[in-house]
Amino acid sequence: MNSEIAATAEIKETEMVQSIQSGFLGLVEDVYENASGEKLFAIKRADNGGTALLKRSEIIPDPTPVVGEWSQAELSAAFDEVSPPGDWRAPISAVVSHDELSITVAAIEYFTATTCTVTARSSKSDSLFEDRCYRVRSIGYRKGPAGDH
Repeated sequence: MNSEIAATAEIKETEMVQSIQSGFLGLVEDVYENASGEKLFAIKRADNGGTALLKRSEIIPDPTPVVGEWSQAELSAAFDEVSPPGDWRAPISAVVSHDELSITVAAIEYFTATTCTVTARSSKSDSLFEDRCYRVRSIGYRKGPAGDH
């Protein structure tokens, strides 16, 4: 997992995380804030069912790949880059670089349960796009088979 993403990824309730110090996996059951404003995470340990209270700096999102080589945190970061702000269920249309294409397609398909269409954008006459960029489109979660329609 990309350590920069792991260190900065938002961690939410019901998300699997890993303790940096001891390596155990657990489920975030609740998030608290102490008197100094620091977030504390109540984590139910997967190995023994006990609960640990850890700081954000002591945990990372579960690094276990969920799609191909990518973890939940990596897919989430890629999806956040292309999903419409304020409405992740809406249709998606974004331009991504060649290097971002594989993880972007995987993230869209993972979070929306839809198939993407990818169109090469390599025309030198189009000054908005550099060579080896791609337009990625999806009907979005709402209009897809798992949508709320």
